[in-house]
Amino acid sequence: MTLKQKRLLILVGVLNILIVIALISVVFAHTRPQPAPSRQLLPCTTALLTTLPASLHPNVSWEATELYISLTAEYAISTPPDESAQLLWAVLDQITDVVTSGCPSPTQITVLLEARGQTSSLHHQARITGETLSSWMSGNLTSDALAANAQYRVSSRPHPIPSATP
Repeated sequence: MTLKQKRLLILVGVLNILIVIALISVVFAHTRPQPAPSRQLLPCTTALLTTLPASLHPNVSWEATELYISLTAEYAISTPPDESAQLLWAVLDQITDVVTSGCPSPTQITVLLEARGQTSSLHHQARITGETLSSWMSGNLTSDALAANAQYRVSSRPHPIPSATP
C-alpha cells in the first residue's frame, strides 16, 4: 500500500468517525427527557388547601378532569356524630369559592371524610360531577337537588381492640 493510499484510508476513517459521532449526538439530543409541562392546576390545589382547616388533615389531588379530597376529623367521643357529614357541605362551599376565583371545574369530584371517634369511625364518601356543582353554584340547582344528584355512601367501622399481651 502506497503512502497516498494510507493517507486516503486514514482520511476516510476520520470522516466515518465524525459521521458516527454526529449521528450519536443527534440520537441523544432527541432522546433526552423533555422538561415536564408546568402544572397549571397547582395554584388551584394550593388555593383549596389553604381554605380547608388544617385540623382535618386535608389531602387534595386536582387534575384536569378529577378532584379528589380526603379529610380526617377526630372526635374525643366514642362514636363520631352523624352530623360529621356536614363537613362534606363545607368542603363543597370551599370548592365553589376556589372555582369561582378562576380555577377550572373538574368533571368529577370525590370527597372522602373519615370521622374518627375513640372506639369507631364513620366513613363518608360523596361523588358529584362538575356539571352538577356548576348548576348548584349558579343557583339552577337547590341543595336538595344537589344531594339527590350526588353519589353518597356512609359506612361505620369499629376500631380494633388492642390485645393484651401476657
